[in-house]
Amino acid sequence: MYRTGQTLFVVTLLLLLAGCSALEFVQKAPEREDETAPPPTEKPADCDWQEVRGVAELIAINNGDGTFMFYPGEHEVSAQVEEGWEEGQEFTGILQQPEPEDCANPKLRIVEPLAP
Repeated sequence: MYRTGQTLFVVTLLLLLAGCSALEFVQKAPEREDETAPPPTEKPADCDWQEVRGVAELIAINNGDGTFMFYPGEHEVSAQVEEGWEEGQEFTGILQQPEPEDCANPKLRIVEPLAP
């Protein structure tokens, strides 16, 4: 009787193991993001910011946005322009640069126009 119970237990255990190994494990396909959602425009601002004081020259105006060349470093940066500003005009400004550089876009804060 002992031998029959032990044999039955071993056979049952082997059948369970064989049955489990015969099953195919199917990986779930990754869930797709909503294709209608717009792509993120800027990464979260979880970065360190370094401020550099300098001079910003307005080199182009396009629909209320200006392209400035910031010195020192010759960084080309976009920022809003106010009415009455003209290309070639210079301003004192503060350039905020993200660390690391790919964390976000640099930001320019105009302080005041330079005297002509």
